[in-house]
Amino acid sequence: MADARTRRLKAEFRRLMELANRSHFISIEVKDNHPGLPPERYVITYNCRSIARVNSASQPEYSSHHQVFMELDLTFPTSGPKMRMLTPIWHPNILHSPPHTVCMDPAYWAPGRTLDSVVRMVGGMIQYKIYHAEDTPPWPIDKEVARWVRWAEQHGILSKSKPVDVRELLLPEITAKRRQETSVTSRRKSKINLKVLD
Repeated sequence: MADARTRRLKAEFRRLMELANRSHFISIEVKDNHPGLPPERYVITYNCRSIARVNSASQPEYSSHHQVFMELDLTFPTSGPKMRMLTPIWHPNILHSPPHTVCMDPAYWAPGRTLDSVVRMVGGMIQYKIYHAEDTPPWPIDKEVARWVRWAEQHGILSKSKPVDVRELLLPEITAKRRQETSVTSRRKSKINLKVLD
């Protein structure tokens, strides 16, 4: 019989797959999985607009492809997931230099919180819907970027009411269900076609 952590990992995997099914902008790939065990490492790909870097004139350079590595160590779910960027990003709550850590406010994580909510939150960070650049607690992890963000806010480049990408990352619930039904129907048709070919 599976222990509590294994059951939790299986439930989280199901939630993440459901989340990916509800989005045109988020895809989720399992990494280094051991046969028969639920995943503990994922690469989350976000195809939405964000700032990859700033140029020598302090102007943002944008990108629409962002990847995050998410690992669930042995302390999960007591501790939250460990996350780092695999692609360049310029955000006050993500280190733009190694180790490229994605900072999650410790007050945000609780054992009852789920990974799909974390993936949505990180997506909001990437889109600049969520950020903390003020020099106050919980303190921005990347001070250099935080200074630039405060300057950018003063110059109308971005703000919390003017994110880099305003699109919703998730499809409405009803659209997602139709998409899933279409996917199931397509799989059934392909199985029928394979039987005809045999």
